[in-house]
Amino acid sequence: MALLYSAQCIVVTDRFTYTDDSQISKWYFKRKNDPSNKVVWTGQHVLLTTPVEYGRVGALYLRLNLTQFDKWQVDFIYFMSNSTDPYPAYGLSLNFYRNPHIGATGEGIGYSGVPGYAVECDTYVFNPGDPPIPTSLLPRPMHATTSISLVEGLNLRNRWMYTRVIFTALGRNSTHVYGRLQVVVWDGADKQTLKPLGNVLVNSSYTGWFKIYGNYLGFSAATGGQRDAHALWWARIETCTAPVGGVVRSPA
Repeated sequence: MALLYSAQCIVVTDRFTYTDDSQISKWYFKRKNDPSNKVVWTGQHVLLTTPVEYGRVGALYLRLNLTQFDKWQVDFIYFMSNSTDPYPAYGLSLNFYRNPHIGATGEGIGYSGVPGYAVECDTYVFNPGDPPIPTSLLPRPMHATTSISLVEGLNLRNRWMYTRVIFTALGRNSTHVYGRLQVVVWDGADKQTLKPLGNVLVNSSYTGWFKIYGNYLGFSAATGGQRDAHALWWARIETCTAPVGGVVRSPA
């Protein structure tokens, strides 16, 4: 993991080339319904779930309170597939949580039931009428405790993909941040240059009030009655404070 500090921004990058747990210093990691309680380090990427496991959750979390910043951006390259099931599932999400917890398997994608927000790349098509390409971004309650921003029906597998999530704060009070959340998804990624490739499948945004949870940023993935491999190749997190009256405001 690399960290770069400037007067206004902090940049964290990770290529996930670890081979065992002892090499991890910044990430919390958990698995659910697995005796090892571990994610899988391959030396080239990290597997949050494997294509042969049913009813599993894997998660990685970084201690980083995004709510104190005026703008942040998360880019990541990921892969979902390799299952032989007829309807591989379920998906991978980027989470902003109060605690490094893992939630439900299956459609819960590992985040449901935990206060916070998630941007979900859901691979499971629930019925033939579901669109193959997502077109909207919206918050909704999930299991009564977690509000999420949802990108659903992303029915593309067997390729490395690129997602960018950007949040810009426009106002705040003691309990909420008002801002714009934007999600862009490409159907390809260059694993060498760490750049997006191919077509833009999603470019959606939502502006509204977000309850301040803070503390952790992370990824989770899950399988249920259907399976998929969910892997991370690379992630980049940039957080910035905005100039106020010509002076950079320090985060709290």
